[in-house]
This record gives sequence, structure tokens and C-alpha cells, in this order.
Amino acid sequence: MSDPIPESFYSDRSGKPIRKCVMCEKDLIASGEPYAIEKAMKRTAEGDVLTLFEMAICIPCGQKMNQRMSEHSKRVIEEYFESIHLNEKRVGLGQEDWQDKWDKVCVVTGEPLSEVTEFNLIGNFIGDRVIAGIPPVAISGEIMEQLQEKISPETRQEMDDFRDTYLGPDDPQLKALLSETQFVLL
Repeated sequence: MSDPIPESFYSDRSGKPIRKCVMCEKDLIASGEPYAIEKAMKRTAEGDVLTLFEMAICIPCGQKMNQRMSEHSKRVIEEYFESIHLNEKRVGLGQEDWQDKWDKVCVVTGEPLSEVTEFNLIGNFIGDRVIAGIPPVAISGEIMEQLQEKISPETRQEMDDFRDTYLGPDDPQLKALLSETQFVLL
């Protein structure tokens, strides 16, 4: 049996697992379909870590978003992930005792998250469990920024539109911080 969803992926508002797909609003835990959760985090000058957005998306909706990307962007994202060995590092983490360390360092660079100002937490789940063999990961803002620079302007606009439509926080201060954040739906 796989591991339960780490509490880092729980909703900041409710303190409970995120249950609804951000796009179709399907109940993710009851549906039995695979889904992803992504949270973008930012460290303030005072050292506090703020959640800029948190979202869950079912795989069918994620695939619809992927289809809206340009072919160029799909290819460069795939090539970039291969060049940084993201999948191999994630699988390697899954072969270890990942539960105590996945959210301490960037899976790509190994840099401690305590030393970065922005990072994303990304996990894949079915029901209330981690998909076996695919542990959650943390990715530094630097990696997200490099990826953002590689995608086409059209795909960047699609991602910005998605962010503005589905991820806009109510707090004006958080909304301003989110607009400065590199966003790529992974």
C-alpha cells in the first residue's frame, strides 16, 4: 500500500486534503482518478513561508491544458526535464525513504529549501494516497524560472491565463506576489 498524502499538500485554508479539481471541480478523493497537487511557496524577507497558490487538477483536465501548449513548448519542456534528469531523480527518491526528506531540498539541484526564496511542491495522488513509486518533490524557483524561459510566448500566455483564472488568491498582497511568480503547470 502506498503512503498517505503528506500534510504539506493539505489546503492552507481548511487544514484538510484538497478535494476538488481546480477546473472541473470533481471530487478527487472519491473519483479514484489520478490527480496532481501543486503548491507555490515564497519565503519573505522576514523568513515566513507563504503559499502563493495551491491547486489540485485531475489528469483529464491536466491533459486538456497540456493540449493547449504549443508543440514547441511540449518538446522543450520534455528536453529540459531530460537534461536535468527530473524523472530519474524522482524515481530514485521513490526507491529511498523519501518521507522525511522530499520537502527539505530541491530534487533537481539538491539545494536546501531553507536557502531559496521560491519553490514548488508537486505530488501525484490517487484517492488519499501517493501514487506508488512517484514520490512528491520540491523544485526550486530557479528551475521553474529556467523552464518558463524555454516555453513559447503563446504557452506562457496560456499559463498566465490559467493562473489568473484559477489560482488568484483573494489577498491583494498575495495576488501581487503571485503575479511575480514563474508558473508552469507540471
